[in-house]
Amino acid sequence: MIMQRLEYICGEENVKFESGVLMALIKTTDGDMRRAITTLQSCFRLKGKDHVLVVSDVQDIAGVSSSCFSI
Repeated sequence: MIMQRLEYICGEENVKFESGVLMALIKTTDGDMRRAITTLQSCFRLKGKDHVLVVSDVQDIAGVSSSCFSI
């Protein structure tokens, strides 16, 4: 359900993202829908509307080390 909701939000808000970004959102927020949406919003606002979100963007916002994170 979380994945479907994030896909819907990205579609409605024209958020561009690479493969793995939505799963990274879900994993870094421990499946918390509100936190996932807030993290998505933070990534989008900080990186800009023309930026294609990548997994490292989510890791940076969530404060997760890339060496400790695998999708």
